[in-house]
Amino acid sequence: MLDRVERRTQQQRKEATVAKLIDAAIETIVQDGYYRTTVAAVCERAGVSVGALFRHFENRFALIAQVADEISRRILEAADAGLASARNQPDSVEAGLALLSGLSFSPLVAAWHEMMVAARTDEKLREHIAPALPMFYDGILERAKTLGALKDVPESMHEIVLFSITQMFSGAALTGSVYPRPDLDVKRIPLAVFLITHSPEI
Repeated sequence: MLDRVERRTQQQRKEATVAKLIDAAIETIVQDGYYRTTVAAVCERAGVSVGALFRHFENRFALIAQVADEISRRILEAADAGLASARNQPDSVEAGLALLSGLSFSPLVAAWHEMMVAARTDEKLREHIAPALPMFYDGILERAKTLGALKDVPESMHEIVLFSITQMFSGAALTGSVYPRPDLDVKRIPLAVFLITHSPEI
């Protein structure tokens, strides 16, 4: 009995340390950028030793892979929280697209941008974060279908239409950090509504 309690306590401590490291890595990426997210910086923010990090992760890339998974999970969790309200709006499709646009400008998506831009020229990073992207895109697609946002879109066009709209919002968020265009931002959701309600089968 005591052995089981001790094992459970050890597992809880391990999970708590891993969670602190992942949280610290996400915060560092958001605030300082991917390239400043060093092992030392993450450990300092998490309040753990470098040795503790390497007891739980084989290397820095293993940590970043879990960070990518966690970022995707948290974005989808935020989407779920917002969808409850979107369903009760007079135009649930527009409300859902407004939610997607808002998420695109969130710190979590900014962290994804940091990693994806770095991964363009870093093959090893690309290999480690790539598996988390389908979870994000498939999750957005599933939620859009549940909301009924794709009801006017031919089934064969579901992915290309939704992914293109998602990438439009995401690209606007990335570009907007350097070249803000609030005059265009207000037109982007109506444009997305038009695209999602007037999509031909190609």
